[in-house]
Amino acid sequence: MISTALARIPVGIVIERHDARSAWADVLWRPVLVLQGVPTASLWAPLPRSDKRSLFFAGSATIELHRTETTNYRDNLASDRPSVWVSMRPTASEPPYELCGVTVDPAEGEAFTDAGTNLVEALPMPSDISEIVARFVAEHHVERPFVKRRRDQKGSAFGHGAEDGVNKHESRFRRWMRMKQASIAPKQDVPEVAVSSDIPPPSSAVKPLEASSLPPIESITADTDVTAFLEAGVPAELTRAALRRAWTIDHSIRDFIGIAENQWDFNDPDGIPGFGPLAPLESVTCR
Repeated sequence: MISTALARIPVGIVIERHDARSAWADVLWRPVLVLQGVPTASLWAPLPRSDKRSLFFAGSATIELHRTETTNYRDNLASDRPSVWVSMRPTASEPPYELCGVTVDPAEGEAFTDAGTNLVEALPMPSDISEIVARFVAEHHVERPFVKRRRDQKGSAFGHGAEDGVNKHESRFRRWMRMKQASIAPKQDVPEVAVSSDIPPPSSAVKPLEASSLPPIESITADTDVTAFLEAGVPAELTRAALRRAWTIDHSIRDFIGIAENQWDFNDPDGIPGFGPLAPLESVTCR
């Protein structure tokens, strides 16, 4: 593919290998240095190293500068840390990585991360490369003003013409308001309906039920039928007291605890209160 780059900067990349403190990897790799020009060292030649870190020459690449990306180059130079983005692809063999891209365009550097297995690192930009990029921006950058797209005035946005009475100087909102008002039908007179005065008065309020007709609260057990306390006319305080008594006296309700992990013996069908197989009597009752 023919490149449209107007300038090219040859660079060399140095990669670092160091011991990993992990149970899943023995060593870790990452690019650490960008060198302007092409070094004379052979590919993956070892460089001077420390005790636990080894440096290798990972290869050479070319930074291409395009006239259409000068805005991104300028933003990179104006940042607190001008960077060069390096991307290396795993090879599943020796050497373990190969150089696949180097750029000074922040947008392209972000696109390098789309491949989740690649090593992508933003390295400090050397001063020599920074000067070359700055001269390129000064020579080729053209400020492009933002142009707002204007709406076509030949017709409405919905393709209607003169049959709807559209005025080319009428705004969309005014046209909508005019058509909405035209679609409103005139109000029709609603005939009055005579209301008979022979309607019987509403039934009287439910008379309160005598508490003496209900069993004592203390006599309620787990088997007591408390539906009598739910009838109309029973004072709300008495209903709440009866339900509270029924719930607290029944241990299956009072002592119930929701299912939680490692809380019950799930190997025992009867190990969870409220669960398990139904007895014959309970099965008939449910029907």
